[in-house]
Amino acid sequence: GNPCNVFWQVGSSATLGDPNFEGNILATTSIFLTNPTGVTMCGRLLATAAVTLTSDDITGCTCPDNTCL
Repeated sequence: GNPCNVFWQVGSSATLGDPNFEGNILATTSIFLTNPTGVTMCGRLLATAAVTLTSDDITGCTCPDNTCL
């Protein structure tokens, strides 16, 4: 599917260690990106408490064609 239309709902905290991720993460508490070389993500990171980044590249989605910039 298109990463702009993929949503991952997490009950508490999410930790991403994979270098590539596509989609939107909705976390109740927090989101951590932990790959030492950085995470390349196409989508959005939404959390109520914190989103922790190290050396990461976040690319948002655009409408109406729902592609990553």
